[in-house]
Amino acid sequence: MFTVIVLLILVGVSLNAIIGENGIITNALDAKLMSKFSSYNEELEINCFDDSEVYAVREKMKYYIPSLEDEYLDKFVIIKSKLLYVGRDEKELEIVNKLGMMGSALDEETVKEIQAIIDGVVELKDSFGDQLPNSDTDKLENLENTDSNKGIIGTRLFDRSELNLIKGTWNILIEYNKENKETDRYGTGYYWLKKNNNYTIGEKIINFKNDYIIDYKNKEFILLSGRAVNWNVNATLGVSENIALNLDPMSLANGEWRDTGNLDNTSGENFYDFIVKDTDGSEVDTGIQKTGDVEYDKINKALKFNKNEEKNPKGEKGYIVLLKNNVDFSNGITFEFYGNFSRLKFQHYESYPAALGVFSRCPMDFSSYHCQMRFGWAQNNCLLDLHTPNTGICENDENNNLYGIRAGGFGARDIGFGIDEDVYMSMVYVVYDKEVSQKYQENYKDSFENGDGNFDKLMDEQYEKYERGESDDYYDKLLYYVNGENFGYTHCSHKDYVDGGRQGWNTDDYIFHLGVCSWYSSPNICFMQGYCYATRLYVDDLTPEQVKLNYELTLKYRDSFKNE
Repeated sequence: MFTVIVLLILVGVSLNAIIGENGIITNALDAKLMSKFSSYNEELEINCFDDSEVYAVREKMKYYIPSLEDEYLDKFVIIKSKLLYVGRDEKELEIVNKLGMMGSALDEETVKEIQAIIDGVVELKDSFGDQLPNSDTDKLENLENTDSNKGIIGTRLFDRSELNLIKGTWNILIEYNKENKETDRYGTGYYWLKKNNNYTIGEKIINFKNDYIIDYKNKEFILLSGRAVNWNVNATLGVSENIALNLDPMSLANGEWRDTGNLDNTSGENFYDFIVKDTDGSEVDTGIQKTGDVEYDKINKALKFNKNEEKNPKGEKGYIVLLKNNVDFSNGITFEFYGNFSRLKFQHYESYPAALGVFSRCPMDFSSYHCQMRFGWAQNNCLLDLHTPNTGICENDENNNLYGIRAGGFGARDIGFGIDEDVYMSMVYVVYDKEVSQKYQENYKDSFENGDGNFDKLMDEQYEKYERGESDDYYDKLLYYVNGENFGYTHCSHKDYVDGGRQGWNTDDYIFHLGVCSWYSSPNICFMQGYCYATRLYVDDLTPEQVKLNYELTLKYRDSFKNE
């Protein structure tokens, strides 16, 4: 019996030595696979004839590797003359890893997408020959090209040096790592295949599950991570819907100011138009004008207002005009300003209290402060004024940083920042009515620690009275954010908003101004002093999440270009 047990043990040891993990047969199979894959690689190197730009998949691969067995047609691809394994067999993965033929951990879905790119685009080389995309000759309007006869699909990218403010031609992608540091930048010469977009190649429609960068000239493609960000002259922020104005001061580095005096003004200032060149070399007026002490600061990448102490000791008279018509503020307002203030209040006129203007929409001659859309600081810390004085309802909660003003607008007991401190301000006016009541409940009710439970009931009761004809007014809401976080909120009269402000701003008689507005009454025109990094105006109310997104992306955007 003992002899039998010993014999069985010896048989087991022998079998393990033959077929075990490190057995003779296993090692022989590994050696066979390694020899086979090495021979495939050698064939490819011989048949490429020093061509460093060979791409192939499936049957086409046999042109370069005649001995390639059918079972491996979907397990290997040739990318830029390199044989890569994209299968999933564990033993084969072990072998190709030793041979340096791994396909960059590509999953099955990604392989299909890459093969679709190669089959649908790169193989069309014969159809367009050397007629590769040319950023100097192609029409700039044709950014989305799905013409398979040209072998081009995707969104064309352009370096910032090709800026055109009118058509918004600069359009780049930046890849960031986990530490939020830039690793790669793609502009002119590259195309962007957007995930979830449908691209037509002949009669075939391809939809990609990931974002890719394509270099048609060198027949290269790059799989982007989820951290890549698209930056362009029209969308240097997260929210682009319902935006009325978006001034990126860095755009003003490409162009020049011309003394054209197109603006009909009654104040006697000498206005300069900002001019850029169109793709045909002609000059285009951007609709941005300035007067007085305003210039682009290359170091801070910002508009510098009234900072020339030698020529302008009082810091006055300099501001920007943004010509924009056909705006409708019926659905609310969001004003965003990112900058740095050298002063928060200034005594411009002895007969009036100290104040400071940041942004306004009003007649050009500043003839009256009534009906202006005003953002800035007045003696009572007023941050925003939207209405003609009225006896409308308002809320004055001593526990909140903000309070309603019967003149229409809100003030702040604390503005949340100081002099010479970079700050991102967002001021949101929510129009409360049947159409947006559900949105109000979803986006705002649970956004703040104090909650709106008690006031919701009061607001609903007031709206019911309005609908029954028992009241001619109800509440809207104002919110103020500092650096992406809510700093306070209050409520004020919808009637004031409609009758006192909106009816004026929705006409083309009013003009947008950056760096100035009048407080109290004319001629107390108050000027900003400091830097503007970005300013935006929406004809809608942004949610807290959207405000936060804009803040974070704006800082990331400026950080990515601050050393240009």
